[in-house]
Amino acid sequence: MLPRRDEGHRPPSPRQRRARGAELPSRPGRHPQRGGHRRGGRGADGPQPLRRLHCTPDGRLPDGGRPGPLGGRPAPPSSFCTKSLRHRRQRLPHRPGGEPDGVDLRPRLLGLDARPRRPLVSREERVVPADVAADRLDRAVARLFGVSRGRAMDWIADGRVRIDGKRAPKGARVGPGARVSVEMPPPDQPEGQPELPIRIVHADAQVIVADKPAGMPSHPLKPGERGTAANALVGRFRELANVGPQAREGGLVHRLDTDTSGLLLAARTDAAYAKLREQFTARSVDKGYLALVQGELHAGGEIALPLAHEGAKMRAVSDPDYAEEHGARAALTLFTPLERRGGFTLLEVQIPTGVMHQIRAHLAFIGHPLAGDALYGGPALPGLSRHFLHAARLGFVHPDGSRARFDSALPPDLAAVLATLSTGSR
Repeated sequence: MLPRRDEGHRPPSPRQRRARGAELPSRPGRHPQRGGHRRGGRGADGPQPLRRLHCTPDGRLPDGGRPGPLGGRPAPPSSFCTKSLRHRRQRLPHRPGGEPDGVDLRPRLLGLDARPRRPLVSREERVVPADVAADRLDRAVARLFGVSRGRAMDWIADGRVRIDGKRAPKGARVGPGARVSVEMPPPDQPEGQPELPIRIVHADAQVIVADKPAGMPSHPLKPGERGTAANALVGRFRELANVGPQAREGGLVHRLDTDTSGLLLAARTDAAYAKLREQFTARSVDKGYLALVQGELHAGGEIALPLAHEGAKMRAVSDPDYAEEHGARAALTLFTPLERRGGFTLLEVQIPTGVMHQIRAHLAFIGHPLAGDALYGGPALPGLSRHFLHAARLGFVHPDGSRARFDSALPPDLAAVLATLSTGSR
């Protein structure tokens, strides 16, 4: 039997030396200043043992656990802490209802699970008033949450809408007393771009009226998009990024097509936004446009036909069954001839409703498409690089109760095209 070594002569272990504050002797493979082992490295005299580090429950390296700039900070995926967990992975027994065999739970428990998580969102709920008749879900959501019907349909298609706590199917109807909730998308604020060209017609503590140039979209359609009217307005009035149910819209209460120039209305507070949206929903906002159409019109009229999506276009629908099946939206367009020039007619157009491409689709349906509107069959004109449509008038009740009206003259490009046409009768 070998004699037992005298414990009194056993040299202190590295752990004991660290506890006493002694310096570890330098060896090949050690950092000259830190005195610690290289991560998974090899010294000149062979493999070096892995140093055991104890991570905190939130995946941090404790101060002093590893000297250097990473001490006490979150461990990156390539850190020694993460690697040591992988080296020491073990197979866990299967538990009924638990993780399957062979799944290492520790990285997840330590907050190192790298799987993407859905951004936190809020859920808002409204109750359908008792005096409101049963209606289509998209109409009810638009009315209850103060958004456009198109936005409501997007929410329903994305599965964000529930009725009495249950997922709402497309085409559902809701009646009085129903609890309608919406999972609001995460904020997606537009980047401010004060350098973009947009004219501020009016600004006070509650509303802003801007004159949008042609070629500028109203607001971003995807995260990070730039060059829109919302970017321009947020760059000048930063608070607009926090107004309304959709942060990306920058407080805008309505929209214009990209190639339509003219007046846009934005709210500077949520209270002002709600009051203005109520007027758009009630169809009481005075929206006047100037439009140049093909052909000669000698009398005014109205077009009351719902519009349904048909690819990139909107289609005027006269069949009620088709309209219901395809989710067509009610639309009303009023027009008055102002003057006739060279086979074209300049119209004043009013739209109590606000459906995508409404004026363009309705006028094309009656055989008088906008000049320059290739999508709807409008003829080209020299010097005209877009459809001839300008939002020239905007009237509404200001949130303070006063009546407000703003006007915008034809922009130079449209005025120049109109001047080239031979003058006819008025």
